Amino acid sequence: MVSQKMKVLLLVVATIFFINLHLVNLRMSHSSGENEEEDAVKAVQQLGNEMDWEGGDDAQDGEQDKLHDGIHSSLPSVNFTKTKHFGNNKFDILRSSHKKKKTVVVTEKKKDDCKDKHYRRSSYRFHVGKRKDFQSSISDALGDLGMCKARDKKTRHDFVWDKTFDIFGEEKERERYHSDKIKDGAIVSSIPGVRENLGLKPSLARVHDACLKRHRNHRHGEDEVCSFTKRAFNFERDKHTLTLEGGIKQFSEYVYGLTKKYGEQQWPQLWIFKPQESFLGQGIKMLKVDKGDVSDRRGISNWAGRMFPNGQWTLQEYVRNPAVYSGRKFDVRVWSVLLSLSPLRIYTLEHGFAKISTVEYSPAVETMDDLCMHVKMPLGPGCKAMNLVKPYPKKTLGKAWEGKLEFSGTAREVEWKKDMWSQVEDQVTIAIMSGLANVKAREWEMFDGDREAINRYRRFVFVSPDFAFDNQGKVWMEEMNTNGFMIGDTYEDFFPAQDSTIQLLQLLGADKFPDRWKYHEPMEAVIDMFCGEIMGSCEAAERSELERMVHEEMHSHQKWSRTWPPRENQWPGMGKVAQFWDQYKSLIAPDKKGEEWHGNGEPTELDILTWKFIEYRWKHTLGAGEGEVDEEKKKLITKTCIYCTKDETGRGTMHRKWWD
Repeated sequence: MVSQKMKVLLLVVATIFFINLHLVNLRMSHSSGENEEEDAVKAVQQLGNEMDWEGGDDAQDGEQDKLHDGIHSSLPSVNFTKTKHFGNNKFDILRSSHKKKKTVVVTEKKKDDCKDKHYRRSSYRFHVGKRKDFQSSISDALGDLGMCKARDKKTRHDFVWDKTFDIFGEEKERERYHSDKIKDGAIVSSIPGVRENLGLKPSLARVHDACLKRHRNHRHGEDEVCSFTKRAFNFERDKHTLTLEGGIKQFSEYVYGLTKKYGEQQWPQLWIFKPQESFLGQGIKMLKVDKGDVSDRRGISNWAGRMFPNGQWTLQEYVRNPAVYSGRKFDVRVWSVLLSLSPLRIYTLEHGFAKISTVEYSPAVETMDDLCMHVKMPLGPGCKAMNLVKPYPKKTLGKAWEGKLEFSGTAREVEWKKDMWSQVEDQVTIAIMSGLANVKAREWEMFDGDREAINRYRRFVFVSPDFAFDNQGKVWMEEMNTNGFMIGDTYEDFFPAQDSTIQLLQLLGADKFPDRWKYHEPMEAVIDMFCGEIMGSCEAAERSELERMVHEEMHSHQKWSRTWPPRENQWPGMGKVAQFWDQYKSLIAPDKKGEEWHGNGEPTELDILTWKFIEYRWKHTLGAGEGEVDEEKKKLITKTCIYCTKDETGRGTMHRKWWD
């Protein structure tokens, strides 16, 4: 039996032990507090290896989760990147002590509301895929909008965000598109054929090649009309056999053509080497092409034999004279969403996420092996976090961003929003429009040509292309990613994105457009006027599509902008819109021919309807001449049209060839 003295002694020893342990924790906490920014930088360094955030659907779930877990394991004590939820409604974004705390209240909802049949949104059920970035961003955002997670296999879904269904294999893809778990009128994050035609590494090279062939005799020249991306070639090597899409001769002629364009000083040339089957930035490197390497077929074969391992590869021309930010090369990740195929409608977030190198840029060939300068942006293995620009720009907006951009010659006068961002928006449209016929053909096939099945629920695809910017003010799409990494506010001090994610979900109508009652009467009045004056009458499906367009616009928070069709305050007229469509439609034609595919590249009746509606709103607001304004009609229209007021940025001049 333990004596009383022994009990006291044990108590004293235990007390001393826990006091010392507490002091150690305090020191660690204090050290962590002093180095919060450094810890966050380390976390982003781990993320930086994949900071082109590509992969998305191409990444294995396990690989995505390893990345996600690895990132979080490096942030054991950084409070300001974590999000807490109270009653699945309010979320306080905790920041370091010198920052203000902000609270976003989306809707009133108690913790157990999803079990309450009387809760008005208890029937709004969503399903989100298992990818951890989906769970930590999309799922949380839907909860904050007052929606409820489908927690059993019997529950039918109003909203689904998952990998694009073709990633699961042909049999499961069809099964998912035809699933009875998807409610009529639901919204689903997958469109047949989009990833296959636009989201794979070889896709952009094929689109560009098709554009060059179509516009070989264009009055502006095919290089100008198709200048939405740099030239790229798809190679495949199987032991001693080398295959090049388009042929070796085409590659050789293009490489030598660069000499005529830029002069002999361009030798040796630099190209980006991308494994087609990789994701999350793995395997990307720089390759040098000397004049002797491509002088003849044998030279190309010998060069490729040295440079290319077995496998499939894409070789893309490098932007060797880039615009720089504080002396460093950068590229920009852009968020866009394809909302509808018919009518075609695309929205883009008003700003991008800049990925800035840690090394001052040099075009010298000798630097080609410095991937931290050329490829790993903002960070990656071997890149020094201490060299990140400070402060790091969270958005590509405002004077703080524009003030540190550096161009050359006359391009020094370019305006980011007017001259650069307008190119970004058009290039997103061109890329999507180019594969539209093939995507529609794939959709038709997936639903066995059944129009009722096609229209049973709505489908969208989230895309996140990457763009490079040269020092002459030209924008170049580098890659079109589908379902890329959803960063949320995980790295808020670098890339705050959760608010934009919530706004995207509201734009999509995930929570059924809750503010529609505020503008219902003027919306119906304007549609009545349009249908009576322009169309004679509108069918129910036509009215529904016009209402949907207005709902999206009014729930975009003016942070997401309609990229296609062009906005009213940038409306070029029906003729120009149709001309642009003809120029870039169906660059990749459907493989299958036949009556069911005919006309898939042409604008549908719903496309024409929405164009006419936009022109009607433009005509009675911004397009009206002096003395022609019907003030009552204008007032009614502007209540439901956020683009019917003057846009000071206008449309840039550097890309008008795309519209001629």
